[in-house]
Amino acid sequence: MKIKIPETIKVGGHVYHILKDYKFQERYDITGQCDYQQGIIRINYQDGGSIMRTNAAIAVTFIHEIIHAIDYIYNSGKELDDGVTEALAQGLYQVLIDAGVEIEP
Repeated sequence: MKIKIPETIKVGGHVYHILKDYKFQERYDITGQCDYQQGIIRINYQDGGSIMRTNAAIAVTFIHEIIHAIDYIYNSGKELDDGVTEALAQGLYQVLIDAGVEIEP
């Protein structure tokens, strides 16, 4: 089964718009960002050197930012450590891939 990264998602009733292939102007090394106040998840499809990232890397970034949104809404603003968020994203990605789910940009 293939899942394309959608244009919007809902987390706890809050709509997040997904900005795909977003080019961060602030810093070149950012691959994703969850903006809780504006309801936006930004995903960069390229690394800092303008090289296209793999679909797997993009999918993990997307999952990572969803976990940030879930954490913000359901965890009363007590932000998870980014390392924990990344570990959860990698683990969830592995479970989805093993279950036959492909996530593509």
